[in-house]
Amino acid sequence: MKIMFRQKAGGGFSLIELLGVLAISAFLLIITVQQIIKKNDRQIAKGIVARQIAGFTNAVRQRLSYQDAVVSFNQPSQTQVGILWLQQTTCGGSALVQFLPCNFEADIAQAGHLIYTTEIKNNAGRLSALITLADVNGKGYQAHGRKRSDLAGAAVIGAAGYRVSSVSPIGLVTFAKFQSDPISAIITVEIDTNSATEPWLRTDGSNKMNSDLAFSGAGHDLLNAGDIEASSLTDKDDNNYWLDPSAISQVSGLTANNINADSMKADS
Repeated sequence: MKIMFRQKAGGGFSLIELLGVLAISAFLLIITVQQIIKKNDRQIAKGIVARQIAGFTNAVRQRLSYQDAVVSFNQPSQTQVGILWLQQTTCGGSALVQFLPCNFEADIAQAGHLIYTTEIKNNAGRLSALITLADVNGKGYQAHGRKRSDLAGAAVIGAAGYRVSSVSPIGLVTFAKFQSDPISAIITVEIDTNSATEPWLRTDGSNKMNSDLAFSGAGHDLLNAGDIEASSLTDKDDNNYWLDPSAISQVSGLTANNINADSMKADS
């Protein structure tokens, strides 16, 4: 038996070889596109979505710390859906003060049109809130029609450290607990306005500090203070110098454009 081998005319590729190359190229292209989409989705979660969550959270904290909050939310529990309760009438809202700008998105479209639902609780004058982000069907974070718990987690991490400068009032999102459910991909934010555990100044009328106001180093100023009242003002470097330590002597007035002194001592 003789076995004959024939060389392809012109030394080109066969149809099977070309199909094989095309299949491999298509497979590599699909992987590349998927990686690009995955990277873009994560950037959106940590950027746009995180910023919206942080902005809304900051607005809720400001609203619950506003001077009329305890009276306005005097029921043990009440629920606010959407964002209009944080916007003034000029935006179609009901708030007396603009806590969210008119152009703030009513839902988070990039995450599957998540809607803000805020449950506010009043426990003997102490307000707290639970923000839940889910769509109209109760589903959590979605991208390309699929549930994405990983992106929900990325958005939560981004929101927790986001400085909000595009909303009014401006502030850093602090004292809020951000969470994402690994099963449902639903995002929740817990807010507590308990002044006993919050060391920062509040705007509910009490403005009571619960820890020292300390600066990290030299060169920092205390600006725009109308009045400063204290039982004593002592020099940190030398406590032999003070101002009105016993409240017996009084300073009737102190007016200056600039005060620069190493120490202050009462002239009683």
